Amino acid sequence: MRYTLYMVALAAAMLAHEARAQEVRGRVTDAEGRAVEPATVAVFRGDRQLAADVTDTAGRFRLAAPDGPYTLRVRHMAYRPLDTLISARGRSGDELSLVMAEASVGLGEVTVQAERIVREADRFVVHVGDAPAMAGRDGAELLRTAPGVWVTDDGVSVNGAAGARVYVDDRELRLSGRALTAYLRTLRAADVARLEVLPQADASYGADVRGGVVRIVLRRRRERGMDANVSVETDFGRQYGGVRPSASVRAHAGRWTWHASAAGDHLYKGIGQLSAERFYVNREAGSFASQSVTDGRRRNVTGRVGAIFDANPRTSIGAEAELSRGRETEPSEVETVVSQHGRLRSISGHYDREETDRTAAAAVNVTHRTDTIGSRLKLVADYTDRSLGGETDERSTAGWMNRDLTASRYRVLAIDASAVRVFRSGMRLSAGAKYTRNRMRDSVRREGPASDPGFLTDYTEQIAAGYASLALELGRLSLTAGLRAEWTHTAGREGMRRAYADLFENATATYAFDPMRLFMLVAQYARNVERPNFRYLNPRRVRSSDFAYIEGNPALRPTYIRRLSLTAVWHYRYTLTVGGNLHRDLVREEAHTDASAPEVRIVRPENHDRENHWFVALSAPLRPMRGWELNANLVGVRQDLRNTSSDPWATHWLGFARLTLGVTLPRDAYAELTYNASSRLHSANTGVEPRHTFDVVLKKQFADHRLTVTLGLSNIFDRGVTYFSHTERFDERTSVSGGSAGRRVTVGLHYVLRSGKSVKSRTVERASTDDTRRMDRVKNEK
Repeated sequence: MRYTLYMVALAAAMLAHEARAQEVRGRVTDAEGRAVEPATVAVFRGDRQLAADVTDTAGRFRLAAPDGPYTLRVRHMAYRPLDTLISARGRSGDELSLVMAEASVGLGEVTVQAERIVREADRFVVHVGDAPAMAGRDGAELLRTAPGVWVTDDGVSVNGAAGARVYVDDRELRLSGRALTAYLRTLRAADVARLEVLPQADASYGADVRGGVVRIVLRRRRERGMDANVSVETDFGRQYGGVRPSASVRAHAGRWTWHASAAGDHLYKGIGQLSAERFYVNREAGSFASQSVTDGRRRNVTGRVGAIFDANPRTSIGAEAELSRGRETEPSEVETVVSQHGRLRSISGHYDREETDRTAAAAVNVTHRTDTIGSRLKLVADYTDRSLGGETDERSTAGWMNRDLTASRYRVLAIDASAVRVFRSGMRLSAGAKYTRNRMRDSVRREGPASDPGFLTDYTEQIAAGYASLALELGRLSLTAGLRAEWTHTAGREGMRRAYADLFENATATYAFDPMRLFMLVAQYARNVERPNFRYLNPRRVRSSDFAYIEGNPALRPTYIRRLSLTAVWHYRYTLTVGGNLHRDLVREEAHTDASAPEVRIVRPENHDRENHWFVALSAPLRPMRGWELNANLVGVRQDLRNTSSDPWATHWLGFARLTLGVTLPRDAYAELTYNASSRLHSANTGVEPRHTFDVVLKKQFADHRLTVTLGLSNIFDRGVTYFSHTERFDERTSVSGGSAGRRVTVGLHYVLRSGKSVKSRTVERASTDDTRRMDRVKNEK
């Protein structure tokens, strides 16, 4: 009874406080009316901070302040501090106009760079702005400027943890690997306001977001007008050639907002060399050496169109459709020399691979804002239909000839309903429910001299989830806690049936050591799951040479991960993070030998008992002199792993580094030099040798910054990639050079056209399609 009375009294006090709180809105500009962002705006009564916010790209802020007089403090490194006494009584709905004076020293470039990278309580924020460093960049290049973010053809990772999800204006990009990178290249810096990097996702993002979340927030656009961007980039080198055109248009009139875009990716030359050598445990077993040349070709086209209708000031309805088509061919010539028991054999093989990819997707959403401080109701529905077709012709002087025909179709339906309630006291309550239905069908048929019936995989996976989170502001201490419950049911051919339920918790605690939050500590914890990629579950065996295969594993189990970290943040942008990612049943590609043919190597995904990654990550944007900016991202990892519960632990030390030096030159020109490094990487009994690359880019802007010309040289010293693997009979080293791994020159033209008044760029949000990315092809490791 006493507890009940206490809770009633506490609720009454909160409601009373809610009634007394007033919303304070405003805009921060300089003397010429330009928006100042990101500026920190805080409310003080005496030395006690009551609320704080950071201005957006338009210089606007919004916070809840108590009745009565208080001090409003505004801080930005490039401007003089601004303090003003204001009373909140009766002010709700009014917008303050605050003007900051520039610092006494000339800050030209500093005005742009001063706080471009900011660490908030649970995320990094990279403000793109109009800095020369950002001009002409595509989305992949923008992400590489964010702290702790690595972008490769294998996907996006944060602080060394692979599998990060990428969102554009709250719409998840349903791609991974090379397909995701290709999509990011269609985005332009001219369209992007800021990047947000969440090393740990909250409960609303789904339990299988194991590598963090990267959000791309588009700029404010035009009212009663149109924006258009056109760009073309070409890459060329001795063994590589490709072109990537793209265009987008957005328009706003009355209650309607439209957007459309199209992008192409044409690879007309991709000649790569691969050499492999084996070292047998028993040196008398013989020798093995293989050389292959591949000329890959690719054509992809993606189109997207959507519209949003504002039914009233608080309700909007949106719809979007997307269609993509792609075709890849990869003919290979392989020469292998094998010596066994004193007998020398030379075998030649020819492989023609072709794969088609067709995707159709549609999404609708309805959003209703219940107040002016962030509370809302939202319903999102999303459907994706993806079809993959493949044909592989194999011929060898060993006397065999085969043809593999594959067909895959994945259909995903996701429905997500959520509600957010924001209290003026700073408390935020979120809750929602989601239903996902995955339908997968895979078939393989082999044609050749030997009879092979092939196989068919057909099953349906259903996932129902409910989630809730609570955020509190207790002075200098901020607390967020969330819980997500998921129930999964899978049924398929031949009586396959599986059902299981899970709870996934997460929490974040942030403590500020000073009123303006210049020094903070952020502690985070989360439990996640990673379900196997659909392609990993496909048991088909793909031949990459006479002595190497890649195959799937339908018996794979989900991977469960516990993530914990502690981050020190100084002056909003310098960060040092220590933490760990603890995996159970982690899926790794493992090399084996075929029992019936010991000279054949098979790479197959397997579940490993335990794998723990303990890491330290440092992010430091430095300015050694005027007009120079050095961004340093360093990650060190201790990797502890064991394949089975009875195996001893093995330990590896890993390191990653990215240093980017940007120099602002006269006459709207800019130069940038980037160094990327990775140590020896281990994955089960396979891995990658250390690699170091240097890239340089020159940019020049014309026509009042509307036209940007870029000239770049990637992988200046033409460093290839070397893989290794260990089996019970031999060790193998494979070197890959040329193609996308080689040196290449990039030339780009980017033009931006804007007209009308500024409004926020808007796209249609899709359901949090955590499972659709599982459709993407698995990278073939040879």
